[in-house]
Amino acid sequence: MSRETERRIDEIVRLGVISEVQHKAGLCRVSFGERVSPLSPWLMGRAGKDKEYWHPDIGEQAVFVSPYGDGSEGFVLVGLFSDKCPLPEFAQEDLYIKVYEDGTRFMVDRKNHVVDFRDSYGSYLRMADGDIVLKSARHIHLNSREAHIPEHLNYVLD
Repeated sequence: MSRETERRIDEIVRLGVISEVQHKAGLCRVSFGERVSPLSPWLMGRAGKDKEYWHPDIGEQAVFVSPYGDGSEGFVLVGLFSDKCPLPEFAQEDLYIKVYEDGTRFMVDRKNHVVDFRDSYGSYLRMADGDIVLKSARHIHLNSREAHIPEHLNYVLD
């Protein structure tokens, strides 16, 4: 095997950290010590008719994948936990969690059939056991042309 072939094989998958993000272009660079990747897209869940956007953070651990070992057509995989970016506090089996820097979090507990959304101010929406609990840290604003509450529905205000 030639040195060039060996070099390209070594460059196919590289572990590093995000060093630059161009938010509007959907591109980032990954640093590997002194070296950096070319600007490359990061992988998202959907990018067709349905879309998802969530940019990586500077310093976030990432994997740079270069199918040809030369940086061309490379892409970035993010979402690796590390000592600097540990697992969410509530991580456990059967629990899907999204936690944002400001403390906002979204959780789905598959085992107990609970959906919980909490913001950083203390407001929350929780669905469990057929109930919906809504708590606001300030006000609740409902806006509708006509509000219809069927008579069979019970409600509790406290």
